[in-house]
Amino acid sequence: MTILLRVVAVGVLATFAGCGPTTGTLKGKLVKDGVPVGADGLVSLNFYPIKPDGTADPNNAYTAGLNGEGTFEFLASTGIIPPGKYRLVIRAAGQYGPPDPKAPKSKKAPDRFAGFSTLAESKLTVTVVPGANDLVIDLSKPEG
Repeated sequence: MTILLRVVAVGVLATFAGCGPTTGTLKGKLVKDGVPVGADGLVSLNFYPIKPDGTADPNNAYTAGLNGEGTFEFLASTGIIPPGKYRLVIRAAGQYGPPDPKAPKSKKAPDRFAGFSTLAESKLTVTVVPGANDLVIDLSKPEG
């Protein structure tokens, strides 16, 4: 029984004596050339962890919604996201702006996030560090 108590005590001490937070929170703003890019429809920012080989894990993503002012906050799982490097994919649904009355009904609305809407084409990367992260992501300056 004494050995069990020692093991539990060591585990508790190791938990509380760590070197600071091992998770991060994430919020920020999406801009293009310094101007906020707001959502006028359903827009999601999907953060895919980048694996050691440099590729993004397509089966794992953390998602935040973009609001009308161009800000976002990761709220799922209490807003916690593991530190690391992520590939950002922006997916939009619906039509943006007022419809063009002269456009044929079959014409698809332009994708405002073309170049950032799939893992294959997006070069946007962000790095999440332990603790609070308040990022400004500029579509005109992808890191990757």
